[in-house]
Amino acid sequence: MNNLKHIVLEETNEVLVVCTSAITAMGIGAIVKQYYPGYTAKIISEKYYHETVRKLSSDDADHPSSGL
Repeated sequence: MNNLKHIVLEETNEVLVVCTSAITAMGIGAIVKQYYPGYTAKIISEKYYHETVRKLSSDDADHPSSGL
């Protein structure tokens, strides 16, 4: 999955994958099944990817790790 931008949501067992090609989209489910067994694939836009990364980054800042 190194070639595809993606976000793994462990809480919901979902993998959000950026895809702009219909041909690639047809294989996303199989790719996710291979690399993340038991997870569901969700195809997202580049814009949604950036919004989600930004949101997840701000959520992490609100909950700093202990022991730093």
